[in-house]
Amino acid sequence: MPGKVVLITGAASGIGLAAAAGFARLRASLRVLGRSDERAGEAAGSVLWQVPGADVRPVTCDLGSIAEVRAFTRALHRRRGPPGRAAGVAEREGGEGPRR
Repeated sequence: MPGKVVLITGAASGIGLAAAAGFARLRASLRVLGRSDERAGEAAGSVLWQVPGADVRPVTCDLGSIAEVRAFTRALHRRRGPPGRAAGVAEREGGEGPRR
């Protein structure tokens, strides 16, 4: 998947980490999303630990905020075009839908 951008949520552990590592092994360019700089950095670090040299970048984006998600996707689209794939494996605490 060289040249493709893949967005991953929940990449610090579990299924999200497995998905991110799999895409990294396929040489996709990853954007791992976290609601804070710390969480996004942890997710990127987890992927790099499994796939050294992967093109993985942490992105701060609170997926519980529709406004933040829209701003992020618009900025990404302007810079890179549409993502090749998106894999969402994070759930908001309490299982509720996104905040508006």
